[in-house]
Amino acid sequence: MHSFIKNYWFDWFPDLPSYQTFVFRLNQLEPTFQTLGQVLIESLEPKLATEINSIVDSLPVMLA
Repeated sequence: MHSFIKNYWFDWFPDLPSYQTFVFRLNQLEPTFQTLGQVLIESLEPKLATEINSIVDSLPVMLA
């Protein structure tokens, strides 16, 4: 994501931080992703919750 923004959208984001800073900030959002995932799971039928929980757990934040 960082490379794409740097290569194609840099004019819009001239103060884009380094890759390391970008990843650090993204990792700081991890509790937010957990909360959003929990809200999503709670809004589904109980029988679907197990399937969705596996999907959420299998996607690391770095892929996001």
